[in-house]
Amino acid sequence: MPNEKVARETTYGIGTAARLTGLTVHTIRVWERRYEAVSPARSEGGRRRYTPAQVERLGLLKQLTDLGEAIGSIAAMEDAALRERLQTCRSQTRAMRTAELPSLRVAILSGVADRLVERISGHGGDVKCVTATSSQAALLADLKRCRPNVILLD
Repeated sequence: MPNEKVARETTYGIGTAARLTGLTVHTIRVWERRYEAVSPARSEGGRRRYTPAQVERLGLLKQLTDLGEAIGSIAAMEDAALRERLQTCRSQTRAMRTAELPSLRVAILSGVADRLVERISGHGGDVKCVTATSSQAALLADLKRCRPNVILLD
């Protein structure tokens, strides 16, 4: 005899959906009302019930908005397009992190300036000590000429 029980899909209340996605309950409600980002079913008592797919969608939207996307521009997108957009955003973020940074020009005022210069030079990358002195007057005189973007004071 076939099993007559109908498998009930797991659903989540709004509080659980919020915890799972990192969104606030308020944000989820706003995204539903203003942007129709998801349309949850309602329980007999009128409470919102989110499917796992809807929770995943909310999570994708959250990740994209965290990366700077405007919810109004992505809320109507299909889930596959959201995944693709997220992949693109992550790739761009990684590229930005690994992009060449501008050179770091350091000025040092310290009684042990020579040792600090050695340490900075040994660091690698594009770090250049533009002046190092133990005299405050000499450092002040050099600042206009050297134009450092970092000053180390000891």
